[in-house]
Amino acid sequence: MGQTDSGASPVDVARHLEGLSLPASKQEVVRHLRSKSANADEITVIERLPEQEFTTMADILQGIGQVDAPG
Repeated sequence: MGQTDSGASPVDVARHLEGLSLPASKQEVVRHLRSKSANADEITVIERLPEQEFTTMADILQGIGQVDAPG
């Protein structure tokens, strides 16, 4: 996986999400990323996701791919 259109690497986002308790809301995911010193691009790509509860890491990473997909 390479970088998303927003400049965030899904691999780096996944690395920063280690230890996140799931299920988690979008706000909980953002708070977790900030607590792990994720960069602004990684936080921004999560903030662009729809408001929902994520039950798996795959849900989050799939969401990142959808918001960054060419429109």
